[in-house]
Formats: sequence, C-alpha cells, structure tokens
Amino acid sequence: METDGRGVGRLQVRALDSLETRVLAEQSTAVLFWSPDSKYVAFMTDRRLRKVDIFGGGPQTITDVAFAPRGGAWSRNGTILLGGTQGLWSVPDRGGSLSQVTAIDFERQENSHAFPSFLPDGRRFLYLRRSTESDNSGIYLGDLNARPGEHTAQRLVATETGAAVSNGHLLFLREDILVAQPFDVEAGVLTGEAMTIVEPVGSVLSIGLGLFSVSDSGTLVYRTGRTTQTRPVWFERPGIKSSPIAEPGDYGELARARREPACADPSRPHLGYRGGRSSARFVDALDFRRSQ
Repeated sequence: METDGRGVGRLQVRALDSLETRVLAEQSTAVLFWSPDSKYVAFMTDRRLRKVDIFGGGPQTITDVAFAPRGGAWSRNGTILLGGTQGLWSVPDRGGSLSQVTAIDFERQENSHAFPSFLPDGRRFLYLRRSTESDNSGIYLGDLNARPGEHTAQRLVATETGAAVSNGHLLFLREDILVAQPFDVEAGVLTGEAMTIVEPVGSVLSIGLGLFSVSDSGTLVYRTGRTTQTRPVWFERPGIKSSPIAEPGDYGELARARREPACADPSRPHLGYRGGRSSARFVDALDFRRSQ
C-alpha cells in the first residue's frame, strides 16, 4: 500500500519476483489480508470492509464496520474475522452483517482481541489477547463454534503481537526477534523449543502488529527495524500542526483526562495513553496551553 502520510493510499499488488505493480483500489487503509486462494484482497475504506479481485474488477463491499479493525483473517470456509477493541467479529465473505465471536474479559483487564489467523480446518483460529496484566497478554486458540464468552483462557505463548502458523510452526515475536516454535495443528499445542528465525523485525506495539507475514509454503516477508515509535503532536482546530507535546515513544490510544488525578497539579492538563507493553498510565504534566 502506497500511503499519502495520513494512513490512506492506493492498494497495489506485485509478484515477489517482479518490481512491476498494479493498482487494485485508489483508497485503502492498512487493514489488508488475503483470501485463502490468493485471488482476493480484503481491505478497509470509508468504514467499509471490501474485497477486490487481483485479476480484474472493481472493489465489492462485504459489510459496514463501525470500529477500527485490528487485523483480519479469511478462512477456507468463507468466514472472515476482524479484530478490535470490542473483541473478534465474523462476517461471510459473500457479504452480510457482523456477528460477535469473542468478548473482551474485563476481569482479566483485557483491552483488545486482535490479528486473528485461521488454522487449516477453517474453524479454529489463533488471536492476540491484550491486557494491562502482562500475564494475560499473548496468543490464544479460538473456535467459531464457541460462544463469545466460552473460548479457552489458556494462553499458548506470551507475546505482544500477532502470530502466524506455517509448516507445523508457530511464528511470533519476542521483542524484536522473530522465532518459530513447533506447533501441533491438530491438537492445538506447542511441542518443542522456539528457534530464532531473523532479527530485528519491526512492530507497532501500540496495536499489537508484528510486521511480518508467512505463506503456507513457508515464504516469509518481513520489515526490518525496531519497534515503531510515535509522537503526540498538538493540532489547531483548522488542522494546522503546532508543536510536539512529548518525546517519541510507544503511545497507543490517546485521551485527554476529563478530571485530573488527585495527585496532579490541576493547572496542568494530563494526557492518558496506553503503552505498547500492555500498560496503562498517565503522561504526567503535559501543559497543553504552553504547546498551543
């Protein structure tokens, strides 16, 4: 995807052995995933999930989506999963309404279920549960036949980003190191020790995105680099960029505090954010008036 700096751009496709690209859609956001037969690409634009045939034809709308998806997956049985801060949701690839698949467990301090990946049977799937309690964050096994609150709470592996399965191995990130661990697909359990594949591999920890992808045949594509950092910046009402209000770091969702913490100076507004390491805290004493 070629972006214009706002996260919106043209969706393009090319073969790994060629530098020639073809435009599939003029507008798309970064939520992209393939159909199982690699004939279609699913993508988000204008709060709609759409698909486009890479061999020709215009985009087709699958469903409206009221939230910002965090990853998606497409099963051989025609079911699409979308992740987000409201759990996982499914929709038929032919079109229809979204149905809830998993529910956020607030007792476990969860804040999102994201980046699902189907197993070969098209019914079970892996997905990332993120929580402010690090012991609860990681990859879990789900089942389309289970009700939203009935999925297993047994963690497969601790990680802060999504995972993928290929050739009997589970691929996931440990910090900036991509590792592969033997995985019994039928039983849904890990069976051996993890081995290093490559490092460093990039990620966007604020949403749990690992910047790698692997095909069923084992071909791996990844982006080198360290964890992507962002920087909060103040904008005037007309959309004019002003000045940064904090140093570069790993910022997730941002929200100005409606009421200041009791321990804080009430004359200095605070910004609440969720860090990429599954933490929730305040950025202390950011003086918005001074940055305006």
